[in-house]
Parts: sequence; C-alpha cells; structure tokens
Amino acid sequence: MRSAAGRAGLALVAAALVAGAPLFGASLPQEHPYQKTLRDYLATLGASDFAVEIKPLAYVEEHFADLDTLGRYWMFCADGNPHIPDSSGIRVSAEHFTLAAIEADDSSPPLRTLPD
Repeated sequence: MRSAAGRAGLALVAAALVAGAPLFGASLPQEHPYQKTLRDYLATLGASDFAVEIKPLAYVEEHFADLDTLGRYWMFCADGNPHIPDSSGIRVSAEHFTLAAIEADDSSPPLRTLPD
C-alpha cells in the first residue's frame, strides 16, 4: 500500500503528463507578476549567495556557565539521543540553488554534498 505522500506524488506526475507540462528542464512559471519578480531576483543570485560556511564544532565555556543553560542542555540530551538536526542539507553544493540549476534539464548531475 502506498503512503499518502507517494499517492500525492504520483497524482502530481500524472497531472503534469496529462496537461503536457514538462517535468524537467522547464523555466519557472511566469504567469503572475510575483512569479516574474521572483524569477528575475533569482537570476541575480549566484552560487556564492547560497554558500554556507561550515565551521568546526567548538566548545564555548560561557554556554555552560549558568545553571539554567546547563540544565536545558542536560534535558536536551538526557535520553541519550540528542535531537540535533541532520546537516546534510546545508552541505549541498551552493550551485544547485541557482536559477540555472533549478531550470536545468534532467541530464544535470545529482546533488553533490560537501565532505563532512
């Protein structure tokens, strides 16, 4: 049995195929003024605008100086499974967020993540 998300995805692909809309390599929609404005803005951005500096993990003693903060960190990690979000999304190469990449055809290389 397919999940609701899987059924929704299939419905979206089917609707695009029936409507004759290309699934890959299409320009962003420009039917409304806000869409044109958004596309024009995205065209001004380069990969450097999406680059995220990944800094090494550092121990900052001030973060553990007051008991309230220390207690908060203890509660955060008390179950032995800290709920720290996955950082793989910010390790994706910045060029994948440019307008050229968004509108690229389906022969584009898959997303490349930066090394840990």
